[in-house]
Amino acid sequence: MNTLSVQRAVLVSGLIVMVAACTTTSLPPPPPEAPVMEAEATMPVCADRNFPIYFASNETDLDEIALDAIAIAVEAAESCDLSAIEIVAQSDAIGSDTVNMTVSQERADNVLDALMAADLDVDRIAIVAMGETNAVTEDNLINPMNRRVDVYFRE
Repeated sequence: MNTLSVQRAVLVSGLIVMVAACTTTSLPPPPPEAPVMEAEATMPVCADRNFPIYFASNETDLDEIALDAIAIAVEAAESCDLSAIEIVAQSDAIGSDTVNMTVSQERADNVLDALMAADLDVDRIAIVAMGETNAVTEDNLINPMNRRVDVYFRE
């Protein structure tokens, strides 16, 4: 198992603990991880790669788990020829549209600051705050998967 796989496993374990601590209702188990093909293990796949970063409800600060996820993204970016990084931030539907847009914007800004501090060599880093408009599940009120920032690599 390579270092990136171990870091992913640690990140997923931490996310599961965080999800359990943030909710009083039971959530369905996360989907199984996609199998790693042999070619993927030896060649970096960069285009359209996504590094999700999750947040507790109404939180915008980067916790230790979020910083670990950003470190994994930065490590991966160093082996890629990237022209752009796109940061897309979402929130759940708890709260008003205005509050949720503000929360997603602050999440995006904090992730941007962390990526810029890593001195990544990219031509452009763009941020998009989506508020609650890009839910991954219909149960938008309690699902922590909707409280996230996706960091996409673009070539």
